[in-house]
Amino acid sequence: MRMRLMGTIVALWAVALSTGCNFPTRSTTSVPGPATLAARTVEVVLTQAAANTQLPSPQQVTPSSTLIVVEPSATEGPLGCVDLASFVADVTFPDGSILAPGEAFLKIWSLQNSGTCTWTPSYSIVFFGGERMGAPSVIALVTIVPPGDNVNLAVDMTAPLIPGTYQGFWRLRNAEDILFGIGPDGDQSFWVKIVVPAQSTITSTLTSTPTLTLTSTPTPTPSPTLTNTATPTPSPTQTPTATETGTSTSTPSSP
Repeated sequence: MRMRLMGTIVALWAVALSTGCNFPTRSTTSVPGPATLAARTVEVVLTQAAANTQLPSPQQVTPSSTLIVVEPSATEGPLGCVDLASFVADVTFPDGSILAPGEAFLKIWSLQNSGTCTWTPSYSIVFFGGERMGAPSVIALVTIVPPGDNVNLAVDMTAPLIPGTYQGFWRLRNAEDILFGIGPDGDQSFWVKIVVPAQSTITSTLTSTPTLTLTSTPTPTPSPTLTNTATPTPSPTQTPTATETGTSTSTPSSP
């Protein structure tokens, strides 16, 4: 295409030059000369060639950027703080505690607020999985726990009726309904684990605080000592009997 175009242009130049040489020189300047005509012809040809030439469309380059997802090490709280808990101790019913079928018990965990958010009553204890053992699914906190403080979390439960080993998993939930737990990243649950034995081998293990019963022993009162004092019986008093000696007096009879 380009070779044919160049050939056409050269031919036009040759025609224009040969024509200009054969015509006599004129004094008027109103008619364009052969060089001007040739230049205009070349301009028209180039314009048409440029219009007919299809330029390649620019290719759309897709940037090859790599998306990097940064996972937080713990759950972010509503104000940009971090929610995180640490397990301290099983206050009641440690793992493997034995309970009778259907026995009610109060499970208490001691946890530490190891994050930077303050736990408020808008936070909750939430059942996460395993065996719920008759407990509510959600229990709201009843106190405020600043960062660094410990708190006892209590849940009422009931041992299942069928013998076996049962374990339930629990977590915390913040005011934004975001779950968090224990461990370095706050993604682990705290749990309760009990054993319900068969009826023939039931031995209830008490882990609650024992109640002391005080039995008072009365102090004996000494009995009074009685001293018997003998009262002498008075001897009877004898009354002497008077003995009369009679003297007979004769009275003369009247005449």
